[in-house]
Amino acid sequence: MRPQLLKVPHQPLTSFGVRQDKVPYINNKWHYHIEAELIYFKKGSGTQFIGDHIENFKEGDVVLVGSNLPHYWRFDDAYFEAGSDAHADILVAHFREDFWGSHFLGLPENKGIRGMLEKAKRGLCITGETGELVARLLGQMLQAEGTRRIMLLAEALTTIAEGNFEMLASLGFNN
Repeated sequence: MRPQLLKVPHQPLTSFGVRQDKVPYINNKWHYHIEAELIYFKKGSGTQFIGDHIENFKEGDVVLVGSNLPHYWRFDDAYFEAGSDAHADILVAHFREDFWGSHFLGLPENKGIRGMLEKAKRGLCITGETGELVARLLGQMLQAEGTRRIMLLAEALTTIAEGNFEMLASLGFNN
């Protein structure tokens, strides 16, 4: 099955999007987009498909999906049953790698972020204390405005680059 190109809505007054989803069926299809996606599953569980990688996701997981990498989160059946008390709560940020300009990632100080975003083209599961910190930063990003939002995203990406993560899709995976 071919992934569908998804057009991520862009707000005219912000350079990248951050939102909270409380339903399990947002973008409920095998898809990709040019934006990188940083997602935190505050509540929810199911099966994640990232490139050629398939595994369960659960509450507390933090994942970074790089640009143009096909992905899909299929929530467990309990989230779709009538009368179920299973609820999703997801924080997600979508950003283009060049949203801060064409030269930012080329700066020597950003070598770590640049390398990490290259690895994110295979998908990254952010683990341990790194994942916990990135989850908190996403929560703050949701409430922040102006330059503070950009600073929080830069801090989250720096935290990932300097922290613990596992690459998901295989080295030979090709979109």
